[in-house]
Amino acid sequence: MLATSSVFFSSAVMTAPDENIFPAYLTATVTKIAVDINRRAESALAAVAMRSVKLSSAPVPNRKARNELCSDIENAGRAAALSDNKRLRTMQWLVVGLSATLLLLLALLTYRQIHKTRRLRILAMTDEVTNLPNRQHILTFLGDQAKVAYESEQPISIIVFEIDNLKSINEAYGHEGGDIALKAVAGITHQALRRGDRVGRISDEEFLVVLPGTERLAAIEIADRIRGLIQGIPSDTSPAMQGITISLGVSEWNAGHESIDALVKRADKALKEAKMDRKNCFVEK
Repeated sequence: MLATSSVFFSSAVMTAPDENIFPAYLTATVTKIAVDINRRAESALAAVAMRSVKLSSAPVPNRKARNELCSDIENAGRAAALSDNKRLRTMQWLVVGLSATLLLLLALLTYRQIHKTRRLRILAMTDEVTNLPNRQHILTFLGDQAKVAYESEQPISIIVFEIDNLKSINEAYGHEGGDIALKAVAGITHQALRRGDRVGRISDEEFLVVLPGTERLAAIEIADRIRGLIQGIPSDTSPAMQGITISLGVSEWNAGHESIDALVKRADKALKEAKMDRKNCFVEK
């Protein structure tokens, strides 16, 4: 009976419905098993009791028959006690199995919730088109790195850049073509950066590159390298990538003399000057 119940119990766990109602389903399943065990045990005890009644009500012709009758009644009592013990052990195993399964379920649900929360947090900080940090994420990173730079008296620079004529690409090839251009620029820029640098998308057309521990001249070299890599994208990659270029604004933070917002505005102003000049270039400000 215990083996049969265990198989039924395992099958119930494997075929359980939605995880949100699984605990109630599991409890109901175990209750059903317990009721079934009790019903079988009671049937067995009733059969023993009936036999005892029949034996006790039968005529007893002699002492030998009387002794046999007493022995049969005693054996029936022992069988009933044994049945009770088996039923108790079965119920104990069911309780142990239920407890272990509920603990396993709780651990599984906790892990899934943690994983889901982490995934949602990452999605909330990621630009869905480029898979780069979004505006909030990259600006938070810039603020953290600026604090480190200020405390350690180290330089920090930023680059703000845009894809030239992205609007024209969208008009010619649709937003799908624009997304292709954005993804390509994002991937090339990310690969061109050093360990510790980070790039994020801060608007439809603008990207922000954070360069911790980098002074103005080194930031200019990085900006020009990124510009050259974007300009060198093969034109046969996609029609939307033909002749794609970027314009950049480069600024080093004046620690202690300006805010992070002022730094970003200064780099953005340099970017606007680059776009007004001839595009496909950088301006340091």
